Amino acid sequence: MDSLFKEYEPLNQDKIYEYEQYTKLIYLLKKKDKQQDNIIYLIENFGYADFHFSKERDSLLNVIYSNIHIDRKEYNKHRNQYLRKIDLNTRKKYLELYAKDQYIRRNIKNDVDISNEDIQKIDTDNYMIIDSLLKLEKNHSKKTIGVKEIEYKKFEPIDLTEFWLHQYDYKENRKRIEGYLYGMVKKGQIEPIYLAIVLDRPYLTGEISTPKYYYFMSYLININSNKNEINLSRQSIGLPTIEYEIWKNNK
Repeated sequence: MDSLFKEYEPLNQDKIYEYEQYTKLIYLLKKKDKQQDNIIYLIENFGYADFHFSKERDSLLNVIYSNIHIDRKEYNKHRNQYLRKIDLNTRKKYLELYAKDQYIRRNIKNDVDISNEDIQKIDTDNYMIIDSLLKLEKNHSKKTIGVKEIEYKKFEPIDLTEFWLHQYDYKENRKRIEGYLYGMVKKGQIEPIYLAIVLDRPYLTGEISTPKYYYFMSYLININSNKNEINLSRQSIGLPTIEYEIWKNNK
């Protein structure tokens, strides 16, 4: 693992916390000389803040963090190094979009009287804003706008996957959204997993009978299709084989 992480950047930190898991493994293997470097790497590269190291969130990571005794001055130095890497103004715009997207849907769950027209108006307004944002030749990856949560309470969490899923429900938006997402995957700005989640949405809603990338296949339905064709489709956007996906989800 040491040599792999020197050569390859963890790509699924937001979803499966690869480097965090590696950091905990290093501790359990009693490799004390690497613990401080790993914690600093989490702060500087993945935006880990105080709440990430809290006992309530993860008791083992809390023990590791407590043992290395990083004082506030040093913590702030590493923390600010991460914050300097991201575009807080662009992040703020995405946060506003995401907040509106989630607010109206959460109110539905709370039995607030909201019509389909209300939802469509919010989604239409949001789409116009994000369309204008994406036309700017800027990097919109998490390296630029920050990870899902960069500070508890002070900065609200952001999950653009949910936002894209809701926008993709509108058929008139799909071609342009696909173009944006495919382009960002090719540039390495987003991971292929996000593209697969969004483009397989019509399968989950019952609109189509066969997924495009079979992202959800391994734990929702049986594989009856040709595995070679599935893997070619997945490989075209950089996803691992369906066999690997099944193995990973069964671990």
